[in-house]
Amino acid sequence: MSVYANGLTIHMNEIAYLEFTENMQSHNGPVARIAIQYEALKQMHAAIGDAIMQHDARLSELSKARSTAH
Repeated sequence: MSVYANGLTIHMNEIAYLEFTENMQSHNGPVARIAIQYEALKQMHAAIGDAIMQHDARLSELSKARSTAH
């Protein structure tokens, strides 16, 4: 199941609390709340960073391929 969220609030303590929100007309409504251990949050941060860098590299390759094709 996918849920749309366009905002994030993080509360750090021994356990990190992540609250994903959706910007509604007059306020941000919560979509999901997650409690995660600090070490797991660091691993997730690294994995997300790697995924973003790989995605950016693919987009750059596609952009170069399109510009040389024309």
